[in-house]
Amino acid sequence: MRKIIMIAMALLAVNVLMAQHYTVKGVIADAKTGEKIPLANAGLYRLSDTMFMRGATTDFEGNFSISDVAAGSYRLIVSVVGYEKYYQEVNIAKNTDLGVIKLKVGITLAEVKIVAEKPVFSMDGEKNIYNTGDDPSIQTGTASDALQNAPGIEIDADGNITLRGTQSVDVWINDRPSHMEGEALKQYIKMLPANSIERIEVISNPSARYGGGTPVVNIITTQKIQRNEFISFGLNGTTRPDQHIWMSEMKPWVSYVYANEKFNFNIYANFGYDRSNSEYEGTSIILDDNKDTSRTNKYFSTSDRKSMESYIGGHLSYNMDENNSMGAWYGAYPRWGSNYEWGRSERIEYLGENAGNHTYEGIENTPMVAKPNGGGYFGGWYEHKFNKETGHKLNLNVNGNGYNSHNNTYHDRHYEFFPENDIVRNVDNLWRNFSLGTSADYTLPFGHQDTTTKRFANELQAGLGYDHGSNRNWSISDWESEGYLMGRTDSIGSNQRSNNNNLTAYVTYQRRFGNFTAKLGLRGNMNMEGIEYFDAPQYNIDSTFFSLTPSLHLSYSTKSLHNFSFSYSRRVYQPGVSQLTLYKEYNFDDFGSWGNPDLLPTYSQKVELQWDKYFMKFGSVGAQLFYSGNTNTISDLANVTYSDFYGNVVSYTIPMNIGNSWSTGLDLNVTYRPSAYINVRFSGSLRYDNEDFTFRGQNFENSNWSYRFRLNAWAKVWKNYQFFVNAHYGSPTKSIFTITDARKGVDVGMNADFWNRKMSVDINVHDIFRLNGWNSQNENPFYVSTSNWRPLSRYISVRLTFRFGKMELAGMANEGAASSSSGESGMGMQK
Repeated sequence: MRKIIMIAMALLAVNVLMAQHYTVKGVIADAKTGEKIPLANAGLYRLSDTMFMRGATTDFEGNFSISDVAAGSYRLIVSVVGYEKYYQEVNIAKNTDLGVIKLKVGITLAEVKIVAEKPVFSMDGEKNIYNTGDDPSIQTGTASDALQNAPGIEIDADGNITLRGTQSVDVWINDRPSHMEGEALKQYIKMLPANSIERIEVISNPSARYGGGTPVVNIITTQKIQRNEFISFGLNGTTRPDQHIWMSEMKPWVSYVYANEKFNFNIYANFGYDRSNSEYEGTSIILDDNKDTSRTNKYFSTSDRKSMESYIGGHLSYNMDENNSMGAWYGAYPRWGSNYEWGRSERIEYLGENAGNHTYEGIENTPMVAKPNGGGYFGGWYEHKFNKETGHKLNLNVNGNGYNSHNNTYHDRHYEFFPENDIVRNVDNLWRNFSLGTSADYTLPFGHQDTTTKRFANELQAGLGYDHGSNRNWSISDWESEGYLMGRTDSIGSNQRSNNNNLTAYVTYQRRFGNFTAKLGLRGNMNMEGIEYFDAPQYNIDSTFFSLTPSLHLSYSTKSLHNFSFSYSRRVYQPGVSQLTLYKEYNFDDFGSWGNPDLLPTYSQKVELQWDKYFMKFGSVGAQLFYSGNTNTISDLANVTYSDFYGNVVSYTIPMNIGNSWSTGLDLNVTYRPSAYINVRFSGSLRYDNEDFTFRGQNFENSNWSYRFRLNAWAKVWKNYQFFVNAHYGSPTKSIFTITDARKGVDVGMNADFWNRKMSVDINVHDIFRLNGWNSQNENPFYVSTSNWRPLSRYISVRLTFRFGKMELAGMANEGAASSSSGESGMGMQK
């Protein structure tokens, strides 16, 4: 790792010393009056492939200066509302002064006034919108740079995207799920040029249109591709403190892209090796129904996990004509690996008057070997535009995936003082799943069209969807023991199959009244689910459930960039058949999981009231009040019972309707953005949670105040270098019977691009002070426990990337690396 860091630092120095960059300046003026024109955009596009390279905006005296321009031939394009575009070819071999550039008037002053009032930030129903195409300061950057300026969005040093640093998000491209995850999504965001993005939509409380409650980031692009080819490859690596190896993850990858105006094709492949270590420790006390001690246990364990995986996938799309387009994606991912655990426990058993008491110390070795496994996926889409100018369109989608997993776990437990209680257990697991889904989405804008935003006063959306999923699971466990299980050799496991069929339909209607927008939505969902136990058919169960999900979103924006929004959504969560069955399953440590056929659906309501104020020369200030309430809340609680098989009291978890719960709080965020490439964001939250529940005939009430804060700093300097610092702290929390200690951490990182982004180096230090980890306590009256988990969390990650070909295709280089687990329909990206 030291060698890699030294090489990366040497490349930084070489890039600074060898690069010959110049400054291009000039003045923009009215061709007729000679009056200087402020806020005009001047951009340099490489003459060989028309790629945007550098740009600047004129000041109030009409002056512009484009710095850090490499020697070469360019086309200068100058544009500003109210004037015709200006084109000029320039050869840069030294600092260049272009003098006065005169623009001809193109449209009327009245039209200028209307267009110029379009804000960079706005709200529209459920969407917080960053109009990237109308922000001249970000045009020289990438999608990663633009997302740093989107409302509430953060990208950490490793490229992970979150909403306010805490909530994961679903990334959509052009109104469709991106089907990208992990490295594929990070590379796509890093390489997509910002000047190919029209706008970024942030949806924190999605309407019925989006189904689930996960926040959505929708990137709308405008990029058009000429005939080009592009190839990229790279190597990712991380290191964690490990006495055996210096690098715990290595992943080489390669991608090829071909595209023209009608067709684009991408294939992506990678191979990965991963190794990680972690430590666990804790104590537990199990009480019987009389609250007398049945067992005490103190344990310590370590884990050493190794895995290898590979992937190959592709994406293609075809524009048949201006109104019809189609595409498909596909992929396969074989995987294999192993996990070795070592543990030591001190355990006291109270087995009753007949069996007496056992006191022992145990040492357990648990190797797990995953046999070759993996899966694949596919999908396709078709879009027909009834009117390309209005957005009246129909989308048809289909997708499917399958997965096969097979592993073998061997438990070998030895007791130092009671060897007759030694236990050998062999577990063979096989799990298979398959899913297939299809959907249709219809959009009809109508009514008056706003000349500024190009949006219509009314918009109707409707959709239908069907998904089928099946799972097959074998788990066979063989035990051998002379003492602990009184000489038994029994087989405990499961042989089951489950099926799920889901029908959905939604409709939304949106109405705009000037700067005020209202959106109503309703989604209907029918879920038919069943589970079959081949060795225990008496536990088979089927379930059918229908639910309606209404939503309401209101927003209002002022000319002074004050934005107000209100959102309400109601969702119903039906318990799954695995939660409803009476089937009981235990693991090696006498700990089991049960179902509960008396479970009722959970009804959830969420309300948000938000205010944001944007300042063009400062950033933004915002506040959000929120309330979330749940009726018939389902939670897995630990319980104890006497087992005839084990001959003692054992513990298990069981899902229960614990009662009602609600939470409310205030989120505050301040973003300081002195330029498009400096961003400091502070966010804080104060939250109150209340739970009122019943457990084993006793009433409990839990209330808890908690707070968190997060500081995220990002800067891009010299056009090619980015620096990150992310720090977070979350106070201790309490939920049901569990108390969790504070969580905190600090990450730092740096990214650098070389030779017009033909090569990139990323170096990130995760949890630099090794603060990550947690301690928790369980105060269940019948199962008292403490646990501590502290991973080897401080490590360095390095990413090297090389790119050749037309750089405007770089943003497409990972579309073939689609998500294998997404159940949504959609595609990688549409041009």
